[in-house]
Amino acid sequence: MSKESPTLHRQLPSGASLENLKNQARTLHRQHAKQSPDAAARLRAFAPGWGDLTDAQIFARRLGLQQAQAALAREYGFASWTRLKLRVEPPGPPVPLWKQLRAAIDGDNVAKIRKVLAAAASTPLASAAGTSVPALLLQPLHEGEDGYFNQKHTALPYAAQGGRVRAVRYLAETYPALIDLPDHEGRTPVNTLVHTLATACEGLTPSRLEIYELLKALGSRPDLNSAAKAGDAALVSDYLRAGADPCADPGKRLGHGPALVIAADAGHAHIVRLMLEHLAARAGTAPAMNSDCPALPPSVAFNAFDRAILVNHRAVMELLAPFIAPERLSDCLCGCCEFLNLEGVQYLLARGANPNHHIRPDDPESYPLLIALGTYSRKPQRSKVIEALIHAGATQWQASPQMAIHRGRPDLLAPYLDADPTLLHREWGDEQRWGARDLKGGTLLHMAAEYYEQECAALLVHRGADINARAAVDADGIGGHTAIYHVAASFHHRGLDMLRWFVATGADLTVEANLPCSRLRCVPQEPPRVVTPLRWARRHDYDWPLGTMEQEIAILREAGAPE
Repeated sequence: MSKESPTLHRQLPSGASLENLKNQARTLHRQHAKQSPDAAARLRAFAPGWGDLTDAQIFARRLGLQQAQAALAREYGFASWTRLKLRVEPPGPPVPLWKQLRAAIDGDNVAKIRKVLAAAASTPLASAAGTSVPALLLQPLHEGEDGYFNQKHTALPYAAQGGRVRAVRYLAETYPALIDLPDHEGRTPVNTLVHTLATACEGLTPSRLEIYELLKALGSRPDLNSAAKAGDAALVSDYLRAGADPCADPGKRLGHGPALVIAADAGHAHIVRLMLEHLAARAGTAPAMNSDCPALPPSVAFNAFDRAILVNHRAVMELLAPFIAPERLSDCLCGCCEFLNLEGVQYLLARGANPNHHIRPDDPESYPLLIALGTYSRKPQRSKVIEALIHAGATQWQASPQMAIHRGRPDLLAPYLDADPTLLHREWGDEQRWGARDLKGGTLLHMAAEYYEQECAALLVHRGADINARAAVDADGIGGHTAIYHVAASFHHRGLDMLRWFVATGADLTVEANLPCSRLRCVPQEPPRVVTPLRWARRHDYDWPLGTMEQEIAILREAGAPE
């Protein structure tokens, strides 16, 4: 094929954005994959080292995204992508040292930590008064940032709760004064490691357990609650022999709840057994597992059992079950329904828990079924939890097309569509409000997408639902989104298969909607903005609690979705 190439540089438009340039580079990358002659001509002219290649040779070569960016930069008359970036987005003010330190810790990069600390050494107040510890290491790494994720940790506890082993080892060994330095709640780093937001959500991962042992080896002594959560039987035994009470609540400073509850929550059956035997021996009861043990308060036993059943720690549940009054089993349904724990719901119902138990009489929606319908969780077993409660006799529901979707039952949905095909196009109000603040004014397809009920969605589209139907716009101007928005940012990638289905079925990826900053109430909110499905996914690209959106973003970009 021809080796003729364009020779003139393109004019960089005024007001060009880095995001738009990135999109242009991605388009060039995709055009190369599709063997576009125009892409071959541009790469021959501007990609370093490709000037003498034929079209066939160009298409046979692998083109990386960075190579496409370099070619685009040269096409605009810049020597490199970095030079082009600097022209479009000149460097802003210098990044504060505490943010640089946080980024270095996030990368578990000891060399960068040293570099940041060296830069901090030349600043005023380089060291904390009366110590050899750099003042930067005593500064909270979330300074000036409010909201749910602001835990106000300084460097060592921040590194510990993040599981950054190399960073913890360097900081603890280089600055031993940090090891027992209490945080803003009075907890030392090893106890902050165990009782922090990330650990509460993710547990003591192998890297965090390694840090726990490392800090112990360096002389730090975990408290009883930390030892219980870590499954440290030797240290727990030491505390019990010294007279510690595993049922005492030490308050927030030393961890949430009594040590027995924390051990149950962590699933450490050996620790729970050790504590129960200690309590029985102290009370003089025999055998050790006596349900009438006076040293074990019923409230503590219940809380420990409730925590264990939430996460299906069956061995712990069996140890604690003899201490739970039968009528209290129904109270445990609340948490299992909130977390959509199917195994826990089945366990409790099989042992006589009441599916119509009104958990909080002052709350008209505190029934197990309504909690399951309204929870924020989107686990795949959601519809099965709802079905289990209905089959057990839950009565807080009415037959409707919405309930058929909640139950994941296209066989129950079909008769409604047979009887009234206009249901496919109707905008609904509060009938499908449960668990999602952006469903009001949406169609049944929006609802099926929100709860990842792909079979119901496929039935709706097969029957004639508009895959690109927009939700209503409310009085504040918020809305106008199509069903694909509900899976463009999904909890822990649980909507990935459905996102692929929407793309394959012809969902419009260029549609725009005016939506809030985030679906999450636990992150700082900004004014609503006009977003495409891809930009909506990028808005939710958090490490926690949704999980990063890299897979959703990749699917949308591969399909050609605009930013």
